[in-house]
Amino acid sequence: MAYTFWGIGTTFYGRAAFRADGSYLMTEFVTILYCPLIPLRSLRAATIGQRSTGVPLLFWSSRTDYSILETCRPDARQCLRVYALTLGVLLGPALLNPLIPFPFSLVVTGVVASVVTAFLRNRARHRTALIKSFQRGSPKQM
Repeated sequence: MAYTFWGIGTTFYGRAAFRADGSYLMTEFVTILYCPLIPLRSLRAATIGQRSTGVPLLFWSSRTDYSILETCRPDARQCLRVYALTLGVLLGPALLNPLIPFPFSLVVTGVVASVVTAFLRNRARHRTALIKSFQRGSPKQM
């Protein structure tokens, strides 16, 4: 499984291709300073639970447990989305610097990246829910 120490190691990025059973596709990347470099494999997984430990503001650690349903080659579309988001986060402050002073451009970039990620994830879940409801024969009212 994935493990990082000070941002160096392997970690999972992306949640895409949601299915009605709650599983999703994620990709394991080799990382340096939490930046994804090389995709190793894609996994179809379902989240079992999450645990957090530590003292707030001093040391914090979280762990997510997964049930791995399937392993496959890295999904090219998901890798491109992860690289695009990473590039946006890294270049965002530099591109916004002429308009917004530096410390605030970091905040704006982080907020935009979070909102875009949440929007895309909710859209994918909504599409999965619609497909599931049509398979049952009772489409949801909008």
